[in-house]
Amino acid sequence: MGWKLALKLMGLGALTCLTSILYCYAMSVLPAPVALTLLFQFTWLGLVWQTVMTRRPPRLLQVISALVIVFGTVFASGVYKTGITGYDPVALLCTLGAAVSCSLFVTLSGRVEAPCSSEQRGVIVCAGSVVMSLTVCPDYVVSGVLAQGILPFAVIAGFFGMLCPVLLFGMGSPHLPAGLSTVMAAAELPAGLLIAMIVLGEPLGVVEWLGVAIILAGVCLAQVPSLLGDREARRAAAGQAVS
Repeated sequence: MGWKLALKLMGLGALTCLTSILYCYAMSVLPAPVALTLLFQFTWLGLVWQTVMTRRPPRLLQVISALVIVFGTVFASGVYKTGITGYDPVALLCTLGAAVSCSLFVTLSGRVEAPCSSEQRGVIVCAGSVVMSLTVCPDYVVSGVLAQGILPFAVIAGFFGMLCPVLLFGMGSPHLPAGLSTVMAAAELPAGLLIAMIVLGEPLGVVEWLGVAIILAGVCLAQVPSLLGDREARRAAAGQAVS
């Protein structure tokens, strides 16, 4: 592997770190449902990057899907009650910035191919995340903050926030159609809101859950062509096997 390819992989890790930094700040200021719902806008921001990189206009169904997701966000985040002026503007920008960096990571991950195993690729990506984090907070390790009580929380957050999702999704996604994998990954939103309601005591009403349902419907809508294409491909393969 050349150094240029290694830098590209480390750049993916830097994007992951940037997402975490922006999102963690937003979570400290905004209600959890608002921050999580705004972060979930990465599902349609990827459409923007795809359009820019391929220089091809998006399909009508994809545009409709993006509009449906934005419409559902108004209700799922609770913005319909207070308006956007009721929240800290810097925190809102940080959350949207996290969504942008997350969408870039998802889009570019599929474009950076490396002649190595998934484990080796993950190590290099994580190295880029470490470099980015130490660039933002160069004295973090030597400051003693780890020994002051944050280490157990960091281990828990790393295990449930990074290790488990990446490992389980990596094990399951190769056995599922690409469109279905995207739809299954969209379960992150209702699961995160449910945890916020149970653990953090965030109030979520019927309207908020209706907004979540609208967002999930928008995600599924964008994947309809992919799902139908995968189904036709499986039927064709089955027909060839029989013949």
